[in-house]
Amino acid sequence: MTEKNHTGFWMTLTGIVLIILPIIFFLFSLALGSYNVGPVDVCQIIWCKLTGQTPPQDALTVNVIWQVRLPRVCAAALVGAGLSVAGAVFQGVFRNPLASPYTLGVSNGAGFGAALAIVLSLGAAGIQLFAVAFGLLAVALTFLIASRSRRNTVTLVLAGMLIGALFSSLVSLLKFTADPLEKLPQIVYWLMGSLSGSSFDALAKILPFYVVCMVIVFLLRWRTNVLSLGDQEAKSFGLNVRRDRAVVIGVSSMLTALVVSISGIIGWVGIVVPHLAPHQTVIVVALDQEIEGGDGMQEGQLEGPEGQQEHPDHRITHQGQEAGHRHDHDRHPHITQVRPVHLRPVADVDRGLPGDEDQQGRRQDQRHEARGKEDRPQQDHEEGQQQRGQVEVAGEARLGGRNADQQ
Repeated sequence: MTEKNHTGFWMTLTGIVLIILPIIFFLFSLALGSYNVGPVDVCQIIWCKLTGQTPPQDALTVNVIWQVRLPRVCAAALVGAGLSVAGAVFQGVFRNPLASPYTLGVSNGAGFGAALAIVLSLGAAGIQLFAVAFGLLAVALTFLIASRSRRNTVTLVLAGMLIGALFSSLVSLLKFTADPLEKLPQIVYWLMGSLSGSSFDALAKILPFYVVCMVIVFLLRWRTNVLSLGDQEAKSFGLNVRRDRAVVIGVSSMLTALVVSISGIIGWVGIVVPHLAPHQTVIVVALDQEIEGGDGMQEGQLEGPEGQQEHPDHRITHQGQEAGHRHDHDRHPHITQVRPVHLRPVADVDRGLPGDEDQQGRRQDQRHEARGKEDRPQQDHEEGQQQRGQVEVAGEARLGGRNADQQ
């Protein structure tokens, strides 16, 4: 077995394990609890419900599995996946291993919205809506403050801390003014974070937006990887750093607000879980493969658009230039056509490429002319010395002739 086949085998095996393990833990979680239900009964109840049949178990067992435990387990899966993805994005974009989905103040904003909805007695739907709305408002205020500075990454983090502290103070104010017998316990219980109040109705309200955010993050995964290398490196790859960073952070914040609206503030998941999946290693490997040309190509050679061999640095530079020209065209619509400038590495200039005989000949002539210009002062010096030697020889000959005539 070759090394490539060996790597592919382990990757396939890892993928299968990562698909099977969540299903096993999902079913195992449904069987846990003070009310004992076996795994076989759990699978039978779920199958009967999905197929429209009547489960053979008693009504109490069916309600415990279908109405109580299943919504909580589904909510736990959605919350864990959402916070993990958002945490990985924030740690990559901010290039900080301690970044979390709550870095920009979305959790404190959502907490204030939920507390306000509880004080106003708006019900479960109102709590969800206010939590999402104020969570996004906190992120918008963070972007508004950070937009006045060019150091976007550092300023975003500092602005997020500021906005988080502001909404935390507002939550404390609501706690102080809330009814201590009814409203205050609800606020404290919600802020502690819990999945006990999960239901299929609450999950159905956020599921469409949740799926859309996940799909957007997945489609922007390569741009997120490049953004994690820094602004200058991302610009060299042709990315619009401000726009792409705003989109990625905005979608991740939306995902976090949706998750917080059904579970409250749950910590550590968005920080710890991304470290269990080494996304930074994936970033480096992906970029190395991109630079080296991928599988099936020799190192240092890539097939160009017209079948000619190109250097990998030339391809990356060319792609970055094309993306940069597209960005310039978007900013300046009056420019009807922008022609990209094709650069060639220095190594190719000396080596020469097929079909460039004329250019290579002209370069050789130019090098000969340059060398001639460099050698001209030395040649002039040698010619001057030779002329002086000839004059001295001629003078000595005349002097010898005169002496001979005198004798």
